[in-house]
Amino acid sequence: MVFVVCISIGEFATAAYNDPKTRALLMDMRLDGASDATCLHTLASLAEEGWMREAIWAEFNQLPRTTLTQVLDTWAMAAKAGKTWEVSSEEPEQTMEFARTKKVRLVTETDEDGVRLILSHVASRHAEWYRVEAPTPA
Repeated sequence: MVFVVCISIGEFATAAYNDPKTRALLMDMRLDGASDATCLHTLASLAEEGWMREAIWAEFNQLPRTTLTQVLDTWAMAAKAGKTWEVSSEEPEQTMEFARTKKVRLVTETDEDGVRLILSHVASRHAEWYRVEAPTPA
């Protein structure tokens, strides 16, 4: 069930990128100097389902700060070039190692058509020191 939530968040973020209005809103916020946490709050607030808003916050509050920054940076890079962007979750091949070492892997793939981010981790198995520590949603 937990992995399904990660996939749903990836699908939501990818769909949000593909909505020109949402993409323009978040791009303008970044150009105006909004923090990553503010951008995340705005993105999460666009989710119609309350569980999705909560899942987005729960997920990003566990992951390394660089995860959110990389999502927004690659989103902006792809949007500026008019290219596709996608984020997806993939179950780690070494699930036990990822859980034991609290490992998170975020891979950026780029090609002529666009950008794809691939996130691998074991939900609820994250180190304390690299958490985002973003404010909880209002």
